[in-house]
Amino acid sequence: TRLSLSLDDRVHPQYREAKLEAPIFIIANPRSGTTLLHRLMSEDEENFASFTLGETIFPSVTVQKLFERIGELDQEKLGGRLLKAVKAFDAAVFGSRWEGVHRLGLFETEEDETFFTYSLQSPTVMLLSPFPAAFASLVNLDKQPRETRDRMMDYYEGLLRRLMYRKGEQKRYLDKNVFHTTRIRTISERFPDARFVYLVRHP
Repeated sequence: TRLSLSLDDRVHPQYREAKLEAPIFIIANPRSGTTLLHRLMSEDEENFASFTLGETIFPSVTVQKLFERIGELDQEKLGGRLLKAVKAFDAAVFGSRWEGVHRLGLFETEEDETFFTYSLQSPTVMLLSPFPAAFASLVNLDKQPRETRDRMMDYYEGLLRRLMYRKGEQKRYLDKNVFHTTRIRTISERFPDARFVYLVRHP
């Protein structure tokens, strides 16, 4: 991922100047309807830009444009066989096991927690270890040292600008992430015009 992002600086440096105005962050407790609202709003592709799960795994502009070109060649030369294979893999990996909880898939609109997981600044890291207490300090970005917070936000902002560069600067970035509740101060400092939507749902 780091290598592919560094390629962007050489091949698509224009992403750094992409507009990122008044991003919208949907936050709330888990199981409160954040995914439903996020995916409903993301259907309005004229006004909003969101990541898919596949784009959070491969956020590089260079890689995404390569995928687009491969997709075009697949349609032209192979009649879409490669796409069918990718979708079969997608169904096998994610499939029905998440149905009724949180539908997952490479082509599904998704939250951007992958970026924080890559950076070991996410509660998700606890799932990878039998000693969650050892990673407790990673849960709350707002309590991290200023240097750590700034470095994380530099990385995060670069990823969001890459998305806006690809999907249209006239749109607004739309995200939902239940873990952002421990990052509100850090995110709002970096994006002072950000809008936070908090859902209230009776348990």
